[in-house]
Amino acid sequence: MNNPKIANVGSNWVLNPNHTIDAIEEEFDLSAPAYEQSSFDWDYRGADDGAAFFARLVSPHSRVVDAGCGSGLVGQRLGELGFGDLTGCDISSAMLALAREKNIYSGGLYKTDIQALPLEANGYGALVCIAVFSAYTGINLKGNAMPLAIVFTDNDIMPSIWSEDTDEILLQRLNRIVFAPELIDVNSAREWLALLPEPSGWFATTQEAANYTARLKQEKRATAEDVTQAREKLGLSRADFAEAIGIGGNSNTRHKTIYDIEKGKFLLSSGASRSLRAVLTARELE
Repeated sequence: MNNPKIANVGSNWVLNPNHTIDAIEEEFDLSAPAYEQSSFDWDYRGADDGAAFFARLVSPHSRVVDAGCGSGLVGQRLGELGFGDLTGCDISSAMLALAREKNIYSGGLYKTDIQALPLEANGYGALVCIAVFSAYTGINLKGNAMPLAIVFTDNDIMPSIWSEDTDEILLQRLNRIVFAPELIDVNSAREWLALLPEPSGWFATTQEAANYTARLKQEKRATAEDVTQAREKLGLSRADFAEAIGIGGNSNTRHKTIYDIEKGKFLLSSGASRSLRAVLTARELE
């Protein structure tokens, strides 16, 4: 990651959503110079995948508004897919300057808050809005006792986050997810979300979700002594132990990896440390 500021944009909005329009504009004006390179470094798929999904639902002959168009990554991809009548809107002048260089928005580019688009009514066939971090004014989401669900899949770059007034409404929304099983109550929703990659989950408040994600970032990595004690408790060879906690490679490679960790050459990775705790807990639950 070449620009740590870019890396923090998404998490900044998820964990601290109460931002003003001015703060959003400043954030993205500052991020603009390195935005596309950082998106490439992330292997960011939101623009490509989102545009491809949109193209399956909307005719390329439609007049389309790209709300929160940013530097024009989504518009560029839509143009490649045959969309020729695109209008872009964004709060950041610096991001719009990047979009303008692509020469793909035949309907024009507008600097505006997308919550008040300056466009004629009934003048467009569709609107696309991908990876837009918006402002929440006049409310304090962290202080509200509103249930919140984070849904993250193996193919996602960004999580889907939903918050509703009641458990019942949030449950209804989750049941509309095409790949979700039938969720009959909150417990079944919790169980399903617990099977998805972290930080998926059901949370009583936004603050609870923020605390959970903060804890994930601070989790302890297992030391040489931790690994040795855990392996002996499980009664596994080094190669089998490595496989049990998700370390790949052939038997010799797995053996050497654990051997080097037990000799203190390096710590177990954060992901493998979480897997180790899960394996130990599962053993105790048997």
